[in-house]
Amino acid sequence: MLTTLQTLLMATSLITPAAEAVPNFNPRVTCKADASAQNGVPQQTVTQCLADEDAARTKVRAQWANFNEPLQSRCAAETQIDGSPSFVELLICLRIGAGLSPE
Repeated sequence: MLTTLQTLLMATSLITPAAEAVPNFNPRVTCKADASAQNGVPQQTVTQCLADEDAARTKVRAQWANFNEPLQSRCAAETQIDGSPSFVELLICLRIGAGLSPE
């Protein structure tokens, strides 16, 4: 006969761990760095960059649960490597990693 502890241990081993939460980046830092990195001639304005980041953040939040945890972790880590994390980059990484088109 199983003890209460054994039953509890068996039950918890069957539970799939919840996916980690959607990363919380500050796109202002990334957008300002991107605008200043173009020798004073930004490829896009900070306002445009922030709009792109906001749209990507909305998509990431809506689609996050559709991606497996290892892919979530890998993409969240990769987009932070250079110190300027981006929801646009995160979304592209997740989609490509899942075999989808980047957009």
